[in-house]
This record gives sequence, structure tokens and C-alpha cells, in this order.
Amino acid sequence: MKIVVSSPTQEINAVSGAVSFPASLLKLKSFDKEGSLVSFWAQEPSFDNTLGVIQFEGVIFNPVFLGGGGVVLTLHFEPKVAGTAALQF
Repeated sequence: MKIVVSSPTQEINAVSGAVSFPASLLKLKSFDKEGSLVSFWAQEPSFDNTLGVIQFEGVIFNPVFLGGGGVVLTLHFEPKVAGTAALQF
């Protein structure tokens, strides 16, 4: 799953976020920063499979970002059981 940012009218130079997922249904195996628009991680992406949370905070150096579909992180989940998992940002 890719976390992307869209800012078509306002330039941005930083991103910060937390993603919650149902730990009973999903396990985050890894994340990938390759191809990310983030130049410097103020808070390296981290996750806790027990709590079901991923956190990140980064800075975008010149050029700043303006547009849509800017990749922040790619998450690699493994299902624990069959079901529908809703993620919250």
C-alpha cells in the first residue's frame, strides 16, 4: 500500500502522519522509503504491530512538492486472518 500526498494548489515542504491498522487482522512486515518525495526524516518511519500503528515525519527539500500522487511511504502488510481491514490516517 502506498501512502501518497496530494497538494495541487499549495506548495508543501513537510509531511507528518500516523496510520492505524487493525492489529488483529494485519501485520506490517516492512516499509519502503525508495521513491519517497521526503528528503530528510525528522522522525524515521516506525511501527508497532501490537498497537497497530505506523508513524512518520519528514521534510521535503528543494524543490518543494506541488501536485498529486507524491509517494511518502510504501507499506507491506501480511494478513493474519481473512477479513476486511480499515486503515485510519
